[in-house]
Amino acid sequence: MHTFPFSLSVLDWQVLNHEQHERAGQNEYNFDHPDAFDFDLMVSTIRRLKDGKSINVPIYNFATHAREKEMKTIYGANVVIFEGIMAFANLELLEVRG
Repeated sequence: MHTFPFSLSVLDWQVLNHEQHERAGQNEYNFDHPDAFDFDLMVSTIRRLKDGKSINVPIYNFATHAREKEMKTIYGANVVIFEGIMAFANLELLEVRG
């Protein structure tokens, strides 16, 4: 179980397709572009945390450019802090944060 303070940085990146995976291996994939993020997962994760429910989030491995099979279990809390460069990049994400 993770307790405060805990930084959750494992839920952002999407599963790469073959072409994206090849570009990532050549350091030519932009992980900071909105297309690199799994906004559906972010929204559902934040909703569950706000509801006080536990979540299992994937761990992204930058060495293999893929999600690990192992997941991290995070438990809901009274306060959820969501921050990062993509915090304002998705309308649904903005609405769930409100």
